[in-house]
Amino acid sequence: MKLPQIVTLEYFLQQKYVVAKVLEGGMGSVYQLIPVHTANKTLALKTIKGKSSIRAFDIECEAWFSVAHHPNIARAFAFGTWNSLPSVIVDWYPKSLEGMRADLLSGDQILNLFRGVIDALEYAYSEVGLIHQDIKPANILIDDLDHPKLSDFGLARCLVQKQKERLELGLGNISKTVTTEISGTPFYMAPELWNSVMPSLKTDIYSLGVTFYHFLTAQHPYIEEKNKQIFGRQLRMEP
Repeated sequence: MKLPQIVTLEYFLQQKYVVAKVLEGGMGSVYQLIPVHTANKTLALKTIKGKSSIRAFDIECEAWFSVAHHPNIARAFAFGTWNSLPSVIVDWYPKSLEGMRADLLSGDQILNLFRGVIDALEYAYSEVGLIHQDIKPANILIDDLDHPKLSDFGLARCLVQKQKERLELGLGNISKTVTTEISGTPFYMAPELWNSVMPSLKTDIYSLGVTFYHFLTAQHPYIEEKNKQIFGRQLRMEP
């Protein structure tokens, strides 16, 4: 029998947790952490893999934290380095939009989900000009009361090949962050991002629309397969 892994979060008050579950994703890993001391709550530890800029990660996390009190934004508690990887500690949410079926929900339930995500995105942009840049079903988390929680604000932009290729203009201008690398999930990305166009609220709105459309129909509005060669050809065509 394999013993459970115990982790100590040095940048989170040296608290100890048992790793209950590990979820692997394109950007990194998510660890479900059960507290050793039962007075504490279950948390998620998200790590970012690849050649990440620690400074860029810090800026994005600070921006996320500044809006995390919104009821439809995933609550983040602390960020730092764990196992030499940039990481952030967030509330644990039991599911995401990715694992839900629209045909099992009522019209009001679907509208409440969509309204919550739109409110979160509008609030983040109006407060600090924050661009998400990786809106997709897996980043729309769902709490125990079926309320949506938009997660991973800005973390996609931390994954760059060379730090010198990223221009950091500060927290107040977070929406103007420029990188020559493509950041985001191709299936949900706005087509202009393939041409290194600066991300904006419009690119988030596109990703949000594709996410909602795919959730409702199980189809992409423009393409039929998750294939990069098809992306390059069809996403540049007139609808």
